Amino acid sequence: MEVILSARALKPFYRIHKIIQAFAAVQRQRPQTALVILDYLSQDDYRQQIQQQIQDLGLTHQVYLFENMPCPFEQMPELYAASSVMVSIPEEDGMPNSIYEAFAVGCPVVASDLKTYDGVVDHEDTCLRVNGNHPAEIAVTILRILENSSLRDRLIRNGRKKVKTHGDLPIEMQKMEQLYYQLLSQSKHQSKIHQTLGTIYNFFTYL
Repeated sequence: MEVILSARALKPFYRIHKIIQAFAAVQRQRPQTALVILDYLSQDDYRQQIQQQIQDLGLTHQVYLFENMPCPFEQMPELYAASSVMVSIPEEDGMPNSIYEAFAVGCPVVASDLKTYDGVVDHEDTCLRVNGNHPAEIAVTILRILENSSLRDRLIRNGRKKVKTHGDLPIEMQKMEQLYYQLLSQSKHQSKIHQTLGTIYNFFTYL
């Protein structure tokens, strides 16, 4: 069985309904696939909408809704490792841990085409990016990964390299400290900037 994983919260913002639409198209071509959706930080009305959509599409035996999951979920590495593709298509985003986690475990990622991802979540390099409002495009992209082993291997290899350089907390803290002192030296006459930078530095120090 090939597992497609949706690792984000069960909220409309993450467009889980679009992932289900895309999965329906994938499943028609590859009946051995299954979709796993995580139910945490959920909205009750949206959960009901998702459950109805799954039923209407005739996917009750192909979509697994892991209900009432704790957050954080300690077995997430096992879920990533068991998955063939992780799909994350929020409307907007920062740099989510879920993508770094998938990279680290070696799970290929399909992600939204967001400007904030540039430099880390790069199309055709560390992941494949899509328009999250287009289920047909999402489906084709998932199928590309499932059907192209060389593409899959490249995404896994590059994703692991990227998480080593951008996802290591001590290294990122060191970068933040260097930036802090660089900006501080350039702005000694601006006390308000000092205060702001100090707040930012303290925040990252106590993460």
